Amino acid sequence: MRISSIQLKNFRCYYGQQDPLDLSTTPTAKIVLVFGENMKGKTSLLQAIRWCLYGRATDRQGREIPLVDPETKEQLLSRDAESEGDFSLAVNLVFQHDDAEYLLRREAVASGPPSSDAEFLITKELKSGTRVFPESSIDPYLQNILSEDVSRFFFFDAEMLEDYEDLLKNPEQEAAAVKQAIEKILGLPALRVYPALQELATESEQLQNAYLRKREKHAALLEEVGRLDNAIRAKKSDIAELEVERTKLLKDTAAAELAVKQNADIASKISQKGILESQIEEQQNRLEGAEDAIADLVHRKWWLPVVQQVAQRLENLRAERARAMVALQDLHWLERLQESTRAKRCALCQTSLDHSALKRVQDEATRLKLTHYSDDMSALLDTVRRADTYEKFNSQDALMEVRMRQEVIAGAEIAIGELETRIDEISASMVGRAYGDYNAKYERWQRLRGQCNKVETIIGDEEGILLELAHERTKKQTQLNKLPDANPALAFKTAVCRFLAELFESAVDGFRDSLRETVGADASEIFKTLTTEPAYQGLRIDENYGLALLDSNGQPVPGRSAGAEQIVALSLIGGLNRAAVREGPVVMDSNFARLDQGHRKNVIRFLPQLGPQVVVLVHSGEIDKDRDLDEPGVNIARRYEVVRVTETRSRIVPEAV
Repeated sequence: MRISSIQLKNFRCYYGQQDPLDLSTTPTAKIVLVFGENMKGKTSLLQAIRWCLYGRATDRQGREIPLVDPETKEQLLSRDAESEGDFSLAVNLVFQHDDAEYLLRREAVASGPPSSDAEFLITKELKSGTRVFPESSIDPYLQNILSEDVSRFFFFDAEMLEDYEDLLKNPEQEAAAVKQAIEKILGLPALRVYPALQELATESEQLQNAYLRKREKHAALLEEVGRLDNAIRAKKSDIAELEVERTKLLKDTAAAELAVKQNADIASKISQKGILESQIEEQQNRLEGAEDAIADLVHRKWWLPVVQQVAQRLENLRAERARAMVALQDLHWLERLQESTRAKRCALCQTSLDHSALKRVQDEATRLKLTHYSDDMSALLDTVRRADTYEKFNSQDALMEVRMRQEVIAGAEIAIGELETRIDEISASMVGRAYGDYNAKYERWQRLRGQCNKVETIIGDEEGILLELAHERTKKQTQLNKLPDANPALAFKTAVCRFLAELFESAVDGFRDSLRETVGADASEIFKTLTTEPAYQGLRIDENYGLALLDSNGQPVPGRSAGAEQIVALSLIGGLNRAAVREGPVVMDSNFARLDQGHRKNVIRFLPQLGPQVVVLVHSGEIDKDRDLDEPGVNIARRYEVVRVTETRSRIVPEAV
């Protein structure tokens, strides 16, 4: 994805319909610079991009900015437009994705003076050429192009870098959420295939055990497997209850923390929550429908995981079958010729053969014998039968359907995750307002944190027991499958499914580890490019994508400076962008203030390597236009300046040369 242009109307300090802002870049000039002093509107441009793409914009503390706030706090609607009776704002975004151009428009309009966001009608349009997207499909489609949580690695400001720095210093905090977001940008969730294979193997085992029970043999072993099955089900049920408790505790803890840190007035959220919940239900229905379709396909066509190998083998067999069919026809004709020679009469029409005709028949029979002297009729027939058998297992259309369903599942999961996050934020904010004084809120928060830790420990212990039970059950079931009385077809199907499931799981785990190491290596390489301290060996990544800075002896460096923290965070973002499955524009807002001149120069030199399009929003205290930009390879595609029109209005114009 690359942004071609953006156009604002009544968005924050940009009053009225603004001229479109060309943000396009070239392979040799990848940087767009937007200069503007503080409080003039640079950050509003970044917020406009996010609002147009995702329907919400946040301030530097991560709080969502409302469309309108009667209490004179921050709002998206231009104050000047509001005072003149124009209660509408809009953002148009033109972007390129997969060689196609898209026009996205998001607009909010109120019919009269609004007192809350609920009074706005929000519409969105997405077009590509002659294709017009249904409004209900726009947000999921945009999430598939560049999901909101993944976009945090493309659209960021100095405060967001501080969040990354906090993560790098305390990776155990929010590690799961950040890890999930990082693995989304790396494309790992799309690789989950093996649960369906495990379910299919379990189904085959159940059929095998039922088959053995009917034969009234091996009752003790079957009883032991049944006992283990019951124990496993009970343990899974216990863990599920604990996970429900953990989920509730985590939500309550988050709400309690927000109550402690309560700093924003969240109003009129109930109607928004209802809309979000209905959207989740819609996405859940799409997800479950796709999952059911995949499960049905895998159930009916259990060989689906190896369909690619089948197709390759079938391609070879088709050629062999074609040759075999020709050879069989020739051998059949040879038999007729030989019969005619013996009888001296045509085997087809029974006409007597004179000497000349008989000679021709004998010559043709001799030629066919020489041609097929090594051909075996039964082998040829076997080749034809094998090719016909493989034809039954050729399911390329089913495999294509699975891939399409997986794309639907991925899109729905992304959308559900985003919607649930917004609901949690709304719920936590509303719950927090009901608590008592600060001390009571703080004590409740600490108590909930302790309960969360306790439940986490219990879940870990229970999962260990479950693993042991599953291992023991696998051993017993393997004994059953190997019994002489067992159904060999079911045993073979179970073994194949288990093997493929383990193969897929280990491959994904290996790929995840390899990808994490790649991100770490890239981040380390970028860090060594950016740092002015040559003694540092680089960075080391952990399983939660936290980065440790290594000194000359390869030991972690404690107490990193603010500038070093920012360089490490930028290195992580650069490493993730290199490994990302999606390409996106990088928009950086005010990221150089804490850097000394040496680090600043290195970061500027590195900017073209961040991506094919890098939009940098800076003020004069961060970059000297005449000195800092005169670096080899730093070619600027476009330069703009944010100018103040009035105290409350700004506009962006091409920088005067």
